[in-house]
Amino acid sequence: MALTLAGMAAGGTVIDTAESVGISYPDFFKHMKRLGANIESVL
Repeated sequence: MALTLAGMAAGGTVIDTAESVGISYPDFFKHMKRLGANIESVL
């Protein structure tokens, strides 16, 4: 999560196994989308 903004600046970033975000920061993806991140789930 700490390097998400760096990943956004670099272009495309893939976060593998992001399930822990739901425990440590449940609103992380909502907040990142609000900041302009294009986040999608890839199964």
